[in-house]
Amino acid sequence: MNAQQRDALRDKVEGTTAAFVDASVATLEKEMKYQTDELARTVAAQRAEIQTLQSRLAALETNSIKSVDERYSLTKSKMIKMMKELGYYD
Repeated sequence: MNAQQRDALRDKVEGTTAAFVDASVATLEKEMKYQTDELARTVAAQRAEIQTLQSRLAALETNSIKSVDERYSLTKSKMIKMMKELGYYD
């Protein structure tokens, strides 16, 4: 029922019934507004989390090894790191 229908039927009901309907509609509108605001906050939080994850993913992609040759090349720093992990170098 929309507002026009409700207002047209208002004259045919008692005042207490009309007051009850008005109070019920006001309560429902407040609840809907609260839920809408809560959903908006949730969406904003999720968008922020998505943005954070996207930036972290971009950082990981830039730090990852790009070529196969670079991945398997044994540089001095990689050799020292490997020797430390194996316990041969302090």
